[in-house]
Amino acid sequence: MRMMEEQNKLAGEARRAEEERLAKAIKENENRKKEEEDRVEHDKKEREEADRVAEEEKQKEEAERIEKSKKEEEERLERKKKLDMIMSRVKNKENNDKSATPALARVVTSVSQASQ
Repeated sequence: MRMMEEQNKLAGEARRAEEERLAKAIKENENRKKEEEDRVEHDKKEREEADRVAEEEKQKEEAERIEKSKKEEEERLERKKKLDMIMSRVKNKENNDKSATPALARVVTSVSQASQ
């Protein structure tokens, strides 16, 4: 009888050891799953942050490009305006010279006729 009790005791200890080993394996498996989920979530957040930063940079570059284009267009219009003003002055001067020449010729003619 003693032997049976001894065997039952050993069998019980073996069951408890096996149950503890299984419980430990289950706990480790749950911990690995949790770590994997955390890692996946962390990676997802990092990708989202990188995407957000990239989008902000893209928008910033686009705004800078538009601003630069706008500034270049304003400078081009300013240069055109200055050129138009210069051309207008040159044209007015030519017109004044042409209109002054016949008037000057009449004055010279009338002065020369008067002096004769």
